[in-house]
Amino acid sequence: FLTCILLELDSNQNRLIYSSAGHIPQYILSKNSFRKMEKTGRIIGALPNTQYISKEQDFPPDSKILLFTDGLIESWNSEKEEFGEER
Repeated sequence: FLTCILLELDSNQNRLIYSSAGHIPQYILSKNSFRKMEKTGRIIGALPNTQYISKEQDFPPDSKILLFTDGLIESWNSEKEEFGEER
C-alpha cells in the first residue's frame, strides 16, 4: 500500500489540478487564505480497480504549495505520543 499526490500547476491560467490517493491533506498558502487539498481517492493497493478523480483549485500568483509526507504526523515524541494532524 502507498499514498501519493499528483499535481499539475498551470501558471498561465493560475490553476492547480491534483489527485490524491489516500494521502493526508496538503495545503495551498495564499496571501489571505490557507486551503486544504483533500484526498480524492483510496490508498493505492487497498482495492483493485480503484478510480481516482482530480480536483481543480485557483492558484493565485505568489501562492505556495505545502507538501509533506505522512511520516511528519506519524512521528512520536519521547512519551510515544503520535504528533498527529491537529498538532
